[in-house]
Amino acid sequence: MKLNPYLLLDGTAEEALAFYADVFDAADSLDIMKYGEMPEDMGGVPEGAENLVANGNIKVGENEIHISDRVSQWHGDYTGISGNTIQISLGDVDAAQKYFDALAVGGTVTMAPAQTFWSPLFGTLTDKFGVEWMVNVTQE
Repeated sequence: MKLNPYLLLDGTAEEALAFYADVFDAADSLDIMKYGEMPEDMGGVPEGAENLVANGNIKVGENEIHISDRVSQWHGDYTGISGNTIQISLGDVDAAQKYFDALAVGGTVTMAPAQTFWSPLFGTLTDKFGVEWMVNVTQE
C-alpha cells in the first residue's frame, strides 16, 4: 500500500506541478489533464475552468504527488490548505538540506533545519503554494 498526497490548489496547480517536478527531479513523470480535456459525459465544465488542472501528478520514488485546481462551483470557496503536512524522510543530511532549500524558495521557513534529539537534521517550511513540509533525516 502507498499513501499519496492529493493537493487542491486555487489556480496554481500547473505551476506547483512544474515546481515539484523540478525539486524532485521528476519532470519525466509529469502528467497533467485539464478540465477542458475531460469527457463530455462528466457533466460539463464551468466556464473559465477549461484550462485549470483537473488532475496532475508526478512520481517521487515509489510515491506520487497529485494536484488539481479547485473549481468554486464544485468545491466551494478556497480557504487554503491547513491541517496537513507532507513529511520527507531521508537517510542523508546533504540530500535533506537540498530538498529543504529547494522547497523553501518563495516560501516561509518555520523551523530552520537543525539537529534535534531525534534527528541529525529536521526542518519545517510552508512552500510558496501554501503546502507545509517537514524534512527529516532518520538516524541509522
